[in-house]
Amino acid sequence: DTIKIFWGTPFIRKYVYLQVLAEVGFCYFILSWQPYLMSFGIKAGSLGFVFTLMMVAMAIVGILLSRYMNHMNNPRLVALSVLLMWIAFVGMCAGRSLTAAVLSTLLYQCALAIKMPAHAAWLNGYLKDENRAAILSAVSTCVSVYTAILFIGLGVWMQHVPFKAGFVLPAIALFSATLLAMNMKPEHI
Repeated sequence: DTIKIFWGTPFIRKYVYLQVLAEVGFCYFILSWQPYLMSFGIKAGSLGFVFTLMMVAMAIVGILLSRYMNHMNNPRLVALSVLLMWIAFVGMCAGRSLTAAVLSTLLYQCALAIKMPAHAAWLNGYLKDENRAAILSAVSTCVSVYTAILFIGLGVWMQHVPFKAGFVLPAIALFSATLLAMNMKPEHI
C-alpha cells in the first residue's frame, strides 16, 4: 500500500523531486563554503567564527519562524526558501568581495533554516495519519540514497570545473526547485 501511494501520488513524487533538487544546493554548499570563503583571503582559523555566525543566523531565523509557522502558507514558504537559496548561490557565483561572500553564505543558511521546518510541515500536513510514518520513511530513504551518490558526483564535479563556475549547477537545480514548489498542488494522501 505504501509503495502504491509513494509512486502513485503525483504530489509525493514532485515532493521527492523538489527535495532532490534542493539537495544539489545543500551538498554543494557543504562541500564548498570553506574553500569558497578562503578564496577571498579568509584564514582557515577564522572559519570557525564564520560557522558560528551561520549557526546563530539559523537559530535566529528558527526562533522567528517558530513564532509564525502556524500562520504561514508552508508551500509558499518552501518556494521562498528555495528561491533565497538560489539567490545565495547567484551571490556566491557573482560575488567579488569577502563581505558579499559571507553575506551569501549567511543567506543560504537562513534560507535552509526556513526550508527544513516548512518542508516537513508541508508534507506532514497532507499525509493521513495511517500512512504518515511509512511515507516519511520512504521519502527519507529515497532522498538519503540520492544524497550519498550526489556527494560523490559533486566531489568529482568540483575537481573538474572552475571553482566559481561550479556554483552554476546548484543554482540551476535550486531555480528548478523554486519553479516546482510554486507549481505544486498538494492533495490529501
